[in-house]
Amino acid sequence: MKILSISTSSDICSCALLNDENLVKQISVKDGLTHSVRLMPEIEQLLLECNLSINDIDLFACDKGPGSFTGIRIGIATIKAFCDVTCKNSIGISSLHALACNSNSNGYVCSIIDANNNNAYYCLFKFNNRIL
Repeated sequence: MKILSISTSSDICSCALLNDENLVKQISVKDGLTHSVRLMPEIEQLLLECNLSINDIDLFACDKGPGSFTGIRIGIATIKAFCDVTCKNSIGISSLHALACNSNSNGYVCSIIDANNNNAYYCLFKFNNRIL
């Protein structure tokens, strides 16, 4: 299953192609441009380098925050447009959950994202036998 995944909830705009659970290619840019300018060229480059078209994608994934409201809207609108054109499904992923999945240990993991102005988004997760 080919999955196109994008992340637009932070100041880094990224997209990735996965084949089942294996990362095929990832592009991330933090260059000061808005995600509305960077996202589509990144996706186009990713698909071109992987010799695929949008119709070859089986599932679309997008982070759903917390984070930049405008960035989240850009990402979700892009994914929904791809779903409408291809008649394929999508899934939303919590940014905090995705961060927690980087841990390989059992026990508690606290994901924290800077929310600016001395605030933070956070969530406490518990891993048991590598299951969140």
